Amino acid sequence: MDINQFKITRKFLCDILEVATGTISRKIAKYENELKGHGTKVPLKVARQVIKESYSKNHLPKKQIQCFFNFKGGTGKTTITYNIAFLLYLFGYKILVIDCDAQGHLTKSILEDSDSNHVSIFEVLAKSHQIGDAIINVMPEFDLIPSSVKISFVDSLLSNQVRREEVLKDILSPLRKEYDFIFFDVNPSLSVLNRNVLVVSDRVNIISEAQPFSFQGMEMLLQEFDQLSKVAMNSKIDYRVLINKLEPKLKSNIDIVNALQDNAELKDKLFENAVRKCDDFNFSSKNQIPIPLITNKNNSNAKEDILQLGKEMLIDSCAGTANKEVRDAA
Repeated sequence: MDINQFKITRKFLCDILEVATGTISRKIAKYENELKGHGTKVPLKVARQVIKESYSKNHLPKKQIQCFFNFKGGTGKTTITYNIAFLLYLFGYKILVIDCDAQGHLTKSILEDSDSNHVSIFEVLAKSHQIGDAIINVMPEFDLIPSSVKISFVDSLLSNQVRREEVLKDILSPLRKEYDFIFFDVNPSLSVLNRNVLVVSDRVNIISEAQPFSFQGMEMLLQEFDQLSKVAMNSKIDYRVLINKLEPKLKSNIDIVNALQDNAELKDKLFENAVRKCDDFNFSSKNQIPIPLITNKNNSNAKEDILQLGKEMLIDSCAGTANKEVRDAA
């Protein structure tokens, strides 16, 4: 990806910073040369700098590894991973995305040459390559470890290893200080690889649809979390639940949301912001353009929801970090 090909609308920049258009005009005035020929759009490089100066300098997150997870397929894990990663990149943070799904949908969304023979997490776990060999710099401060069909065979590599659920934790340890956020996308299963991802993650984001089967499967998933915590972590998995593909006009959807909010174990784990079903997500996937970087429309439920969810995740990640020294010491 070429950072110079992407732009955001001035309106979206206003929405991010929660200021009027006149304020935005003043903030970007010093970038006059870079703005020439772009009309009402702002180049990604300039937008990142403006957001850093006005917003991100006051939001200094603890360096975190997070994954987007559910053992049920079709909930939208890859879509959320893709868009939250790019939103927080837009905010000015350094991002690494790791694709642990053999289907490689996230890799295909990010890389133009996704079919090339890249080093993946499989080769790293197989010890034929170092973790650094698998990292692809997509744009300045945005890196990817791509998928591979070989990931389908990872479990056979890990099954007989000592502390098999913690192999990935040891491998990723040196990278923790290099990135503000490391995001995992995984397939819908409770494989040994995914158990490794759960163990290494500081936060597990459960992506759930507002459907009865998603709700019913939550109890089984939480039981698995408890078991894994006893086996490999000696502490409970920190998780949050996101309602994705919400259709607010459907009574069945609202009934599920209300049930989650009434559940004693889950009500405090729900993100305040849900993500509504929206065709813009299909447009984003088809055209390899993250939702925050879509410029053909100003008003979009997808843009609004990803922005609010990203801000909520960021504020949550900043909890307890009062200043830059605290973050740098993390």
